[in-house]
Amino acid sequence: MDSESITAADVQASDEGVSSDPKIEFMGEVFELPDRVSFWAFVIFGKASKMGLSTEDDAGLAAMFDMVHGCLKPEDGDRFDQIALERRADPDEIFEFIKEIMQRVSSRPTGQPSASSSRERNGSTKLRGSKRQPAGTEALVKVGDALR
Repeated sequence: MDSESITAADVQASDEGVSSDPKIEFMGEVFELPDRVSFWAFVIFGKASKMGLSTEDDAGLAAMFDMVHGCLKPEDGDRFDQIALERRADPDEIFEFIKEIMQRVSSRPTGQPSASSSRERNGSTKLRGSKRQPAGTEALVKVGDALR
């Protein structure tokens, strides 16, 4: 990768030890993460996790399904389902894939707010106390902060 093609996402991912490659593998098959994923899938998954749900609960399984489908392209979500069925993926294999998705997506800089947005944003909606950031890093979000 030459210095002219390095993006903020590449720098952040490298700093956090996460790949910035949009391609992600599951059971030998390659999927591509879209430029934009469903934030709501993270909310549903986080809520299920906080409630202590697991793969033994229907709601936990549904949260895993929503997370995968909310973070893959629609055609890749259907292909993932077929591969997981045919290859008899166990919950641990699927959960490892979800963790990889979460790391990859969370290492991306967030987008700029729309012109119609009336709230102040500093890269992401503030859910914690403010900290001063170095100039030029406003759009970067640490993986740990994004997953809280």
